Amino acid sequence: MTYVKLANLAVFMLTTFLIVQIKNVEAGQCARVGMRCSRALPNPCGDIVTCRCVHLHLVGSTCIDYTGDGL
Repeated sequence: MTYVKLANLAVFMLTTFLIVQIKNVEAGQCARVGMRCSRALPNPCGDIVTCRCVHLHLVGSTCIDYTGDGL
């Protein structure tokens, strides 16, 4: 009986973990906001469209979340 409960708990936990991971991918948020980057690399801030590497005069280049309606 205990094994059945543990199996159900394991399936529930695995499913919950996978759903949370999928939601993080769907959110499309820039995970590297504020981190330094190099514009010489192909995707310095990740593969998300709104996450861009911009040059700031005092701190060098950094990743920002650019949505297209201003900074």
